[in-house]
Amino acid sequence: MKMPKEYDRSALIDFYNRKEYEKAIDLAAYLTNKHPDFILGWKVLSASLKFCGRLSESIVAAKKAVTKSNGDYEALNNLGSLLIESGDPEKAIKSIRKSIKLYKNNPASHLNLGLAYLKTNQHLKAEREFLASISIKPELSEAHMNLGVVYRELGHLSKAIRAYNKAIEQNRKYNEAFFNLGIAYNHLGENNLAELFYNKALDLKPDFFDAYHNLLVLISGFAYEPEKYLVNAKRYRESISSHVSKQYEEWNLESSAKPLRVGFVSGDFRNHPVGYFLEGMLSHLSKFDLEIYAYSTNSKTDSLTSRIKTHFSKWSSLVGLSDLEAAERIHSDSIQVLFDLSGHTAFNRLSVFAYKPAPIQITWLGYWASTGVPEVDYILGDRFITPYEDDSRYVESIVHMPNSYLCYTQPEFNIDILPPPILDNGYVTFGCFNKVERLNEQVCSTWSKILLAIPNSKLYLKDRYLTDPTMASKILQKFESLGIKKARIVLEGSSARSEYFKSYNNIDITLSPFPYGGGTTSADSLWMGVPVLVMGGDSFLSRIGESIAYNSGLGDWVAFDKKDYIRKAIESAHDLDRLISLRAELRSNLLKSKLMDAEKFASDFSYVVQSLWENYD
Repeated sequence: MKMPKEYDRSALIDFYNRKEYEKAIDLAAYLTNKHPDFILGWKVLSASLKFCGRLSESIVAAKKAVTKSNGDYEALNNLGSLLIESGDPEKAIKSIRKSIKLYKNNPASHLNLGLAYLKTNQHLKAEREFLASISIKPELSEAHMNLGVVYRELGHLSKAIRAYNKAIEQNRKYNEAFFNLGIAYNHLGENNLAELFYNKALDLKPDFFDAYHNLLVLISGFAYEPEKYLVNAKRYRESISSHVSKQYEEWNLESSAKPLRVGFVSGDFRNHPVGYFLEGMLSHLSKFDLEIYAYSTNSKTDSLTSRIKTHFSKWSSLVGLSDLEAAERIHSDSIQVLFDLSGHTAFNRLSVFAYKPAPIQITWLGYWASTGVPEVDYILGDRFITPYEDDSRYVESIVHMPNSYLCYTQPEFNIDILPPPILDNGYVTFGCFNKVERLNEQVCSTWSKILLAIPNSKLYLKDRYLTDPTMASKILQKFESLGIKKARIVLEGSSARSEYFKSYNNIDITLSPFPYGGGTTSADSLWMGVPVLVMGGDSFLSRIGESIAYNSGLGDWVAFDKKDYIRKAIESAHDLDRLISLRAELRSNLLKSKLMDAEKFASDFSYVVQSLWENYD
C-alpha cells in the first residue's frame, strides 16, 4: 500500500498545526485522492474542513477515515464528535460507543459520549461518562465543565458551581466555564455575579456569541437600563461583523406575488412558550394569503412539533448549517418576510439575519428587547408593550398588532378547574410558578407585606430549581428575614406539563413578579381560573403581564406601584365571592377574549405583514 512521501506528510501536519486550514484542505484533498488509504490525510481533511465551517464535508471525510482505517477508535470518536455538532446525537452515540469498545481508556471518547447523552437528555448516562473521563484524566477541564452542565440541568446548582470551579482550576482561561458559572448564578438570582462571569467569558473570547446572548437576556430582564442594554446589543452586532461574509442586496421576488412567502426561524417549534403561542394561529394563516416556511434551529422535536409541522408549506432544518449556508437556504426559498422568533434566547440564529436573506426581517414573540441587529427591520409588539415613544430603545422600527401581540393556544390537556382552595383550607393561598431567579428583593419584600397583612395566608412557589437544597434554603431564609415563617412557604419542583396545570388548583391568586413578570405562566393561570395580579412597568418585558391582563378583560388586576399591588392583593384575598365567580368564569371568558381568538389574530397578523410588504420599496 503506497503512502505519501515524508515531506508531504510533514507539510500537511505543519499546515494544520499552524492553523492554515485552507492549505491543509488543499493538500489533504490532493493526497487522499492520490492515496485513498492515507488515513491521516482523511483525518486532517475532516478536521480542517470543520474549522472552516464546512461541517457536512467534514463528516464525509470523517466517514472515509473510519472506513479506510477499518474501525480506528480515534476516527470513530472524531466522527461522533462531528455528528453531535451536526445535530445527530443518536448516530454519534453509536459511533463513539464503538470507539470505546475498541479502546476504553481514551478520555476524549468518554467526554464526547457524555456530550451526546447530554444532547438526548440522558443526564445520568452523561454524568457517568464525564466521571469516567475525569477518572482517566483528572485535569480534563472540559469533562468537569460539562459535568456541571449535567448537574445544572438536573437542578443541582451548588454541585454545578463546584464542577465549573474545578474546570477553571484546571484552565484559568476556560471561557465556557466562566460562561456557565454565569448561568448558574443567574438561576440563583445572583445577577451581579452572573454579569461578572458573562463579561469575564467575553474578555477571554470577544466573539463568544452565547455569552453576549445571555448577558443581554440578563440586562433586559433583571436590571433593565435602556442605554446600557442597547450599547451591549450593538456590541454584539459588531462582534459578528467579521463572521458575516456577505449581505444580500437582491432577492428573487415578485412584488405582486400571492400568497406572500413568510418564513419563521426558531428553535422552539416544540413544547415551549413560543410553540404554545404560535400553534393556535398557524392553522389559520393560509386563509389570509400567507405561505409559511419553517426554519428549525433545534434538533429536538416532540408532540407539538408534529402538530404544527403540517401547517407549513416547507419545513427546513438549519441545524449543522453555517450562517452562510443557512442564509443561502432561506434566500433560495425566495422568502419575502422573515421572522426571528428567538431574539437572544437559546437556539437563536440572529447572525443569519445579518446576511439579510429576506428583504423584510422582523423579530417577534420569543424575546422582549432589541436584537441590536440593524438588518432586522421591525419589532412586532402592541400598544402596551412597545409604545411608539420607546422607539429610541430599539434599532428596529416598532410595528403594532391591533390588539394583543400574543395568541394563547388552548392546552392539549383537559384539566378540570376545582373550586378555590380557600374554601377547604380556610386561608388564602397565593402562588407563583415563575423561575425563582425573578424573585428579587423588592418582590420578596412586597409579597411578605401581603402575607403579613393576611393571617395564615400561604405562598406556593413552583420551579425546577427548588429541588436544589441551596436554592430552597436561600428562598426560605429570605422570607424568614422578612418576618414570614417557613411553614407559610410551600416549595415544589417542576413536574410534567399536565401536573403543572393541575397545580394551579392549589392556589387562589397568582402573584406575578416584577419587573420580570410572567407571560406563559400568567396565561396558563387564567386558563385554570386563577386570576393574576401584575405590576405595570416601563419596559417591554415588564409590560407583558399588562398586555395579557387587558386583552383578557382583567385590566383591574394591573397595579401601578408596590402600594397599589399590596392593596389589590389584600382586597382580592378578602373578596371570596369574586374569587369563586372568577374560578367559574375565567376559562370561558378567556376563550372569547382577544388573547385566544386565533382566527382574528391570524387575520390581524396577515394584515400587518401584507401592509409592510405593500409599503416595501
